Amino acid sequence: MIELPVNISHSRREKASVKTAMKLLENKGYTIEETGVRVERNGREIGEIDILARDKEGNCIAVEVKSGYADISAVRQAYVNAKITGCKPLIVARSYANKDVFELAEELGVELQFLDDMFTVDPIELKVFIDESIDNLLTSIIALEDCLTQLNPESEFYLRLLAGEQGKGTYKYVEKLVEKQPCLEKYMKDKRSSSIISRYILRKMLRNVQ
Repeated sequence: MIELPVNISHSRREKASVKTAMKLLENKGYTIEETGVRVERNGREIGEIDILARDKEGNCIAVEVKSGYADISAVRQAYVNAKITGCKPLIVARSYANKDVFELAEELGVELQFLDDMFTVDPIELKVFIDESIDNLLTSIIALEDCLTQLNPESEFYLRLLAGEQGKGTYKYVEKLVEKQPCLEKYMKDKRSSSIISRYILRKMLRNVQ
């Protein structure tokens, strides 16, 4: 089971939710024109449009994005922003708080689109999880590349055992390998990962020789 990150900052959730909403809208045929558009009246800023888009007919769409549930306040804000800018109001949210929200949106002509219709998990948390996973993966690869520059012939012997190239290979060789190359310890979590990493290192070593 995927463990999603906890305690995601408000700003990160906002950025991730806007990116997710943009992808949703583009998949539905909308054209994204601008994000973070300030709404002003009589020279004073009164709000912000998260996404300014165009639908297939070329209509201007003022999109309010909520990383959680759309409430009455979100509907009012979306309506006012759209009214001032001459666009059509649209809210993209995870869902709506209660039926009053749905009824008010319908009365004011505010369209609602929900991420939960497309995702079985919180898409914002999922996006943050994916971004962090990619960052962690790249960091691990860089660290592994640095570690490979320190390999010695004896380390290669144990790598071949773990990779199964000389005998069956068991996890007991990990201790021997890590003793020679401590930087490999975090990559050798179990027999399967040890075998995969060992094969990767050996192939890379072979390419470098060629």
